[in-house]
Amino acid sequence: MSTNFTVLPDIKKVNCDPIKDFVPVSLMAKSMNILLVHPSVPVKSAKELIALAKASPGKLNYGTSIATSVHLAAELFKAKAGVNIVLVPYKGMGPALVDLIAGNVDIAFSNPAASYAYVRSGRLRALAVTGEKRSVMLPDVPTMAESAIPGFEASTWWGILAPAGTPAVVVSEVNGKLARALTQREVTDRIAALGADLVGGPPERLAQHLDAEISKWREVVRVANIRL
Repeated sequence: MSTNFTVLPDIKKVNCDPIKDFVPVSLMAKSMNILLVHPSVPVKSAKELIALAKASPGKLNYGTSIATSVHLAAELFKAKAGVNIVLVPYKGMGPALVDLIAGNVDIAFSNPAASYAYVRSGRLRALAVTGEKRSVMLPDVPTMAESAIPGFEASTWWGILAPAGTPAVVVSEVNGKLARALTQREVTDRIAALGADLVGGPPERLAQHLDAEISKWREVVRVANIRL
């Protein structure tokens, strides 16, 4: 399961429930997103971007793929910052980043792996990261919470679930094997290359995370009227 799966029942009709039809096994990893702007946008921080957007409502736009974790992050940003920036929808974040680099859109949220090289080369400007702490890949870029919107957090995450009714002893055994896998160098290096952080922990940690995520994103989906 990933972030998108938890919001699907609120976006379209699906034949399963992320809580009732599954039991949590392990929260594997989390990855923050990055708030990016084209260098022509005259801001150097998230706070300056918010001020610019408030000064010219509806003038700035953002590119995103619909109903993805980066789309949710952008809509959460709009709601928390109280700004009106215009959605430019794309079928994927690849084309959205191409247009951001070309200056055809002003703003985008993206994962570190997809945008790191463009930030380092100066083709894009990173204003903030959306995790609870700064990115190891971009240590000079502040979190949104510390620089502009206290309490802001919007991460992509991945977890392992089992079908509802799976015996607790099986869930515990699989959780233990996953915990051991997360200590292997091949796994840790691969996850780090994606700009993600290992999480792990007992099934209860994923259960609590699911409850919090569903509650948070359900409200964002409702306010933004996101549909597929």
